[in-house]
Amino acid sequence: MSHPESEQWLLAAWKQLELDFQNGKFTPQDEYDVQGHLYHCLFQTKGELTPAEKILVTLEWRNVDLAVIREGSRNPQFWAQRLDFSKKREVEPTQRPLLLVQIKETHLASLTQLGLYEDFRRWLLYGKKKVAKDIEKLKSLVRDHDAAKPFIAFFIRGADPKGMDGASQLWCSEFASEIASQGVAFLYGPKRET
Repeated sequence: MSHPESEQWLLAAWKQLELDFQNGKFTPQDEYDVQGHLYHCLFQTKGELTPAEKILVTLEWRNVDLAVIREGSRNPQFWAQRLDFSKKREVEPTQRPLLLVQIKETHLASLTQLGLYEDFRRWLLYGKKKVAKDIEKLKSLVRDHDAAKPFIAFFIRGADPKGMDGASQLWCSEFASEIASQGVAFLYGPKRET
């Protein structure tokens, strides 16, 4: 599975997550709901995108919310040497991450005429600092695993079921361009159908 194939798979899963929100099938209460549903959508959308090699989709891989990992051949000696249940499981050297996804969400930006701008502005002031740390963490992992494509996935769960408003969508689009220059892709939603 190459970057384009794995990215296509993630984008299809994200689109399904947005559709589920818009159809009332997905009503997240927190970041873990977004994480779990995106995990579910990856399996729901794999269909034709299923790679020939063995792929693991895992949660909380090296402090990243979701990772898609290409698994190599198992080395029993590696596992025999590292079977210590008091510590977190180490990733076998033959496992290579294809996608690293850090998830962020906000209950703000709830499309109320008066509160939208202020709510989003407050999140921006706090959120960009928090997102900056995640960008650095992802970039560090990419340096260690050059095959990995990093993503920040941002979900506005307070948005109207039809999707986020124009101002929020514009900000997200601008932020996506800003962090793309750092090598990190930015998924956001729920976007309105155009």
